[in-house]
Amino acid sequence: MGCLVSLFRAGATLILGVVIFIGFLSYLAINNFSDKLLSADFYTNTLAAEDTYNRIYDEVLLDDELIDRTREFLGDIEIVSQQDMLSLLRQIMPPDYIHSEVEGAIERTIDWVNEDVDELNLYVDLAAPIANVKTVMFNYIDGRIDDLTVEAPGISACSPVAAASLADTFVVRFEQIANGVIPESVPSLGGIDATCRPIIFELAFDDLIAGAGLNAATTESLRAGKRELRTPFAAGDTLEVLKVSARLLAEPLMDDAIARIREDLDSGDRFDLIHQIAKTLAFGLQAPVQVRPE
Repeated sequence: MGCLVSLFRAGATLILGVVIFIGFLSYLAINNFSDKLLSADFYTNTLAAEDTYNRIYDEVLLDDELIDRTREFLGDIEIVSQQDMLSLLRQIMPPDYIHSEVEGAIERTIDWVNEDVDELNLYVDLAAPIANVKTVMFNYIDGRIDDLTVEAPGISACSPVAAASLADTFVVRFEQIANGVIPESVPSLGGIDATCRPIIFELAFDDLIAGAGLNAATTESLRAGKRELRTPFAAGDTLEVLKVSARLLAEPLMDDAIARIREDLDSGDRFDLIHQIAKTLAFGLQAPVQVRPE
């Protein structure tokens, strides 16, 4: 079912489990005349008392298979540790958001069980998390860049050979960022003569466009942002160069990830659980039956 189904399997399983549980308890309620079991508060209070919404991060999202899909959801940006990943997920999908989505699903399910509505609408609204992804990820990338090592540039004069060598070093750093990897170090631009920086920039930019194998979206983003990237380069602001390049080179990765997510969503960015169950069942019915040889 793709990245989205795996990533939100935890939330979907929780909600579907609640639905099945409610169905069973509703049967008991009919036979025992228990109004309490047909109240949404009974389930929401129980989940809150068990600290369910925080345990989703600490217990469920640490699953190895889920973490692989989560990396894809985060735009394939390199994440240092699982704790960093959980921190990012908490910012993109805060506990209050998960709390709200689960309670909303429970309330809609109870309304359906009580015949207050004719149709069961069971979904997760992903509009807010999707809107949070870029802001959260770029803040994370900026923090990583602030912590990297700024090294001596390794050149003393702006000879053609020296300028080309330093340009090659920056091309490598830009390629890393385009692949979602934050460099560990970067040559300082501050100590290089101001007349030499534009030369190095043009060499690096041209090589990056011509030889880095960037996809069309990333190349277009880089071309459109050339002036924006040149400004901190010419000013010798080394870390700002990498931050600007991250916007130009890593954003297409995030856009691609979001586009893949939206393949499983409706036009309102909602993940329809009922529709996904129907698709799964339909796929199961269409799958060929393997007959074991006698």
